[in-house]
Amino acid sequence: MTTTVDTAEIPYLDISDPSFAMASEQVRDAREQSWIAQTNYGFAVLRYDEVAALLKDQKLSQGSARWPDHHGVHSGAFHEWWSKNLLVLESDEHHRIRRLLNPAFSPSMARKLEPEFAEIAEELIAGFADQGECDFVRDFAEPFATRALCAMMGLDHKHWPFIASRANTV
Repeated sequence: MTTTVDTAEIPYLDISDPSFAMASEQVRDAREQSWIAQTNYGFAVLRYDEVAALLKDQKLSQGSARWPDHHGVHSGAFHEWWSKNLLVLESDEHHRIRRLLNPAFSPSMARKLEPEFAEIAEELIAGFADQGECDFVRDFAEPFATRALCAMMGLDHKHWPFIASRANTV
C-alpha cells in the first residue's frame, strides 16, 4: 500500500475527550475527509480497506504492547495488566492464544448458535421496528455483537451492557 497524505489536511480527533465516540458525526466526517486521522495518541486509520491492508503487511506490528513503556510506565499493576491483555499480544503469544480460542469462535460453533443469534436479532429489531428508524450501532450492532459474544462464551445475556462498556473502554 503506497499512499501519501498532506498532513495539513489530516483531521484531528481528541480520543481522550470523555465525550468522544467512534459512532459520531465527527468520526464520520473525518473518515470522508481522509483515510487517516491524527489523534492525541498518534494516528488512527479510519477506513476498512486501509486497515485490512495494514493488518496484512508483514513489515508492521501492532505496537500496542509497548504503549505503557512509550509513556513512561515500566512497572506496576497497570503495566502488568496491559502486558497480559489479549488485545495487545503479538507474534508467537498472539498465535498461541488464537489457537486456544479459535474453537469457541469456529464456524461450526457459530452454526450451532444460529437459532440463538436469530432470536437476539429478532428481539432487538422488535425494540425499534415500530419507530421506523434506529441508530444502527446503538440499537442493533453493539447489543447484538455483545450478546452473541455472551452466547458464545456461555454467559447470561444480562451481562451484555457491562461487557460492552468494558470493550468500549479498552
